[in-house]
Amino acid sequence: MRTYLAGGFRSGWQDTVIREVAGLLYIDPRTSHLTDVNAYTAWDCAALDQSEMLFAYAESDNPGAWNLAFEIGYARAKGIPIIYVDARSPVDAVFERYSGMLRSSALTCVATLEEGIAVLVAFRNLRCPPLTWSEGKQ
Repeated sequence: MRTYLAGGFRSGWQDTVIREVAGLLYIDPRTSHLTDVNAYTAWDCAALDQSEMLFAYAESDNPGAWNLAFEIGYARAKGIPIIYVDARSPVDAVFERYSGMLRSSALTCVATLEEGIAVLVAFRNLRCPPLTWSEGKQ
């Protein structure tokens, strides 16, 4: 299952997910090394087009999560299932108030990276294609 890792680049959380959930093919935007916004956006969309799952992590100290919001919206529009880890809302009431669409767009939303990893492990262990958004939100 090709899984796109969306979220901040500062803490290295992606390495934890890759280490803890072996057996998946990861698309890690840190590997693009692009700095031009147009090139990065095109790379991001092409990578999401190839993905079967989006693992999105809004860290508690992510300054804006604007790019993450784009990635979640794009994945939602494409019908790509989303595991959304929202660690920011519990510590930022304004973010919580205005990020309901992100939570609503996800197949599942949890509050910690550990919980998100557990959900991803469960999908991996199913050994079948993940549900589409509409199948999981009935």
